[in-house]
Amino acid sequence: MKISFTGLGLMGYPMARNLLNAGDDLIVHNRSQARVDELVSAGATRAATVAEAAGADFILTALPFPETVEQIYLGEEGLIANAAPGSILIDFSTNGTATAHRCAEAAAARGLGYLDAPMSGGPTRAEDGSLSIMVGGEEGHFEQARPLLDILGANIYLCGPVGSGTAVKLANQLIVGVTNAAVAEAFVLAAKAGVDPALVYDVLNGAVAQSAVMTWTIPDSTLKRDFTPRFSLDLLTKDLGLITDMGKEQGVRLAVTTMAEVVHREAQTQGEGPNNVSAIIRPLEKLAGVEVKPAG
Repeated sequence: MKISFTGLGLMGYPMARNLLNAGDDLIVHNRSQARVDELVSAGATRAATVAEAAGADFILTALPFPETVEQIYLGEEGLIANAAPGSILIDFSTNGTATAHRCAEAAAARGLGYLDAPMSGGPTRAEDGSLSIMVGGEEGHFEQARPLLDILGANIYLCGPVGSGTAVKLANQLIVGVTNAAVAEAFVLAAKAGVDPALVYDVLNGAVAQSAVMTWTIPDSTLKRDFTPRFSLDLLTKDLGLITDMGKEQGVRLAVTTMAEVVHREAQTQGEGPNNVSAIIRPLEKLAGVEVKPAG
């Protein structure tokens, strides 16, 4: 069984390495070559083009934006046009449902399987193979892909037909985005009132307000003033845009999400986009004239 993996970013690289470590025959493709070189030195095969990456039984991708996904999947030089009938494409990217449906329809027309399989958990869980993976697609394709998914994730769900995995992931990102904005406001508010933010974290981490987002953004990022990206504000802002678009398509009012998107875009315009999602707090700190860091 031959596998290819395109997109070796913060998530894709450790996922590809786990597949290689599991003994799979792995082809890798990426725009920049440093991580390709590392995997090739460990036993993977280099694909110089997207068309070469299509030469596998299972064709996996983890890409940052829907536009990139459509460029890689569709067109004469894309994965779908160059894959052999019977191959299964698995996209771990976070897209809109329209992108998932376009790719699935193009794949079906060529006798290919397609699963939208966005994941959640961050680089740490990508490294240890404990991701949550939300899958949309046909059950038969899901069962064929399940051994690979089990290498990459610990919580794997078939959510329904194509697009269902994406819908569940966007629901997850809605909560992440709204909570990220709320956490920033809460800590700036408490700091402005003169309370040590480190104490605020200790208290809230044991209270009803505790959340995975707060645990992920405050102690090792905001309080240490380290905004190195583990998941960039640019990517979360992109997700919030996809969510509000989906709300319009489905006729669902998303007032709180819309406000969270505005706040994230404000931070983007102030240059925080490439930084960690926790950097959403920095424009608010400037407005309040306070910095969220431990006292003393």
